[in-house]
Amino acid sequence: MAAWLYSISGVIILSGLLDLILSEGETKKYVKGIVSLLIIFVIIAPLASLANPKSDTSWVFPEEAAGTQVNQSFLASVTLQREAQAKLAIEQALASEGLTANVKVFSGDYNGVFYIKNVTCTFNKSVINDLDSNIDINKKIKSIIRAVSGVADEEIIIIYAG
Repeated sequence: MAAWLYSISGVIILSGLLDLILSEGETKKYVKGIVSLLIIFVIIAPLASLANPKSDTSWVFPEEAAGTQVNQSFLASVTLQREAQAKLAIEQALASEGLTANVKVFSGDYNGVFYIKNVTCTFNKSVINDLDSNIDINKKIKSIIRAVSGVADEEIIIIYAG
């Protein structure tokens, strides 16, 4: 389906370029007629497979016949970049509240959509000031992380070390 739309778009763009390049005259009329027939053919080509499902249209859309290849290394690098961006955003949001943490972001892929599974924050040598002694620090940390990443409170792990 995507190849069909790309074919239509490509032929229409090509016809627009030819319209700009060709000068006025008899040749332009013939070229416009041929391009119009080509556009009609590209639009109608998939309809042949609807009328006869056993027909071979791989010559029209060769990439669909070959199958689509997924570049796993590219997807992995994009996932790592998104995790690094989420980690940095969470660390900056915590730092703006005076909290320093080592953040780890674990993500997943659901039908090609990136999402954050959970977030682990490790706080080293954290001290609560007298002014903040009555504040539920876990609730505050979870609300900051939830606001930045959209992760549910159950998926946020807070560790206090040393």
